Amino acid sequence: NMASFFLPLIVTLMSNSNKVVIENTAQLIENLNIHSGVILFLRDGLYEHDLVVENGHNITITGAGNSVILRGSHKISNSYNVSIHNINLQSTTYVKSGSVKPTLLISDCLDTTLSHATVNGGLVIRGGHRNRIDHNTITNPTGGHCVWIPTCGNSTSLTPCETSVTNNVIQDCFNTTGGPYAPGSAGILIGTTVGLLISHNDVSRTFSWGIRLNNDEYAPTVLNEVSYNNIHDWGQSDQDGACLYTYGHWFSPGNTFLFNYCHQPTMTHKCLYLDDASSGQNFTGNICLNTTLGVEINGGHFNIMKGNLFISTDNPMSLTCRGIGFGCTVPQSQWYTCKNLWGVNGTGKWGKVLEKVNFQESPWIDHFPWYKGWCEYTSYNGVSCDPDNKGYDCFVVPTGNVQQDTAIVYPSYLNHVIDWSPCHNKGSDCCPSWVCDNEFNRNGTSHQYTEDPGFVNFPSDLTLKSDSVIYKDLPDFPKIPFKTIGPQN
Repeated sequence: NMASFFLPLIVTLMSNSNKVVIENTAQLIENLNIHSGVILFLRDGLYEHDLVVENGHNITITGAGNSVILRGSHKISNSYNVSIHNINLQSTTYVKSGSVKPTLLISDCLDTTLSHATVNGGLVIRGGHRNRIDHNTITNPTGGHCVWIPTCGNSTSLTPCETSVTNNVIQDCFNTTGGPYAPGSAGILIGTTVGLLISHNDVSRTFSWGIRLNNDEYAPTVLNEVSYNNIHDWGQSDQDGACLYTYGHWFSPGNTFLFNYCHQPTMTHKCLYLDDASSGQNFTGNICLNTTLGVEINGGHFNIMKGNLFISTDNPMSLTCRGIGFGCTVPQSQWYTCKNLWGVNGTGKWGKVLEKVNFQESPWIDHFPWYKGWCEYTSYNGVSCDPDNKGYDCFVVPTGNVQQDTAIVYPSYLNHVIDWSPCHNKGSDCCPSWVCDNEFNRNGTSHQYTEDPGFVNFPSDLTLKSDSVIYKDLPDFPKIPFKTIGPQN
């Protein structure tokens, strides 16, 4: 009775509520024309069907669990109050990273809920408001990103989309082809979004990144929260991968990364990576275990790194002058100066992005006052940004970054100086010595420990005991709620 039919299942609500119990594919086909208050309950079995919900509302599609397999290309669009529960959604073919045809596409929907389901082949949430992805298992073993949110919210008015991705197990996010950037893949890729919540997920086994913010789109990624996520085994095919990775340049500020736990089985990969002049990010209370680099800020501005904990991390903090190029070999015409990237009256490729959202006006200037007079600065903290007359400005070198209340726990063989690396005056970072001499970036209080500073039970429970020496040395160090990181019942 389980013959395969490759017909789309199109569900639309009319008025009254009717519950239809489906026990086999033939019954499913027979009941496709029931459109009055649809509640579909699918019994165990394999259904070879596209699930398509268009312009519907108040629809529930549920099953008995993972033994209910719906295989096809599934899409919910322009609908509201649609719920899908306890169903195993699969794709007939896996797709490459960035495709608009994953196993499930949720497009321009309001109050759509996906819960206690399995999605094998990737999930895309495009646009919409208050969509909830909760307590699912999501994989994409050959197609790329497991979860991708290309757009949501309004980046001019800063109206949040209030979409959430919470309490999910997200794993096996890989490509079949490509290198670290083309196409690369993340457990969760956050695109041009405002007011998105990514929280309490378990993310593991990815090609490149655990969670990545902005995919080099020339549009802002603003005021999102990434919190309480358990992330491990990232970067399995990409040595430049990172646990938490931002690529928002000058125009994606105000994102918060709070109480995330990033850990690898052996010391490898970067942990908190703010690449390509990412600016205005806040990383507080995150834990990095067994990583080669704790923090790397590649030429950004006004980033706050506060109360983070690094354990067995080879190099806890790095700050580079990415705007002058790697290895000091990039010609001046390619420097990250306002002249090059802002252009005349904001006509440069980064200037256009900020001008489009009226960044000098409310609400942008209320949230991010440091944009006032952007590109008019010739000095920082009263000190010239080009004392040697080499063509620098205040944005080609990193400014305004702060690290404070940092705790570093080393085994005895790892005993490094705690400092921003430009202060080491490494030539490869291309930072002039005066960047550190003039405190363009601030080192707050940090402490390192070669013995257990007071964990409840290392490494299974990294909660700090109330009498931990870290709280004595760093009174403002946050109380990291380790037990509440990852999916919660």
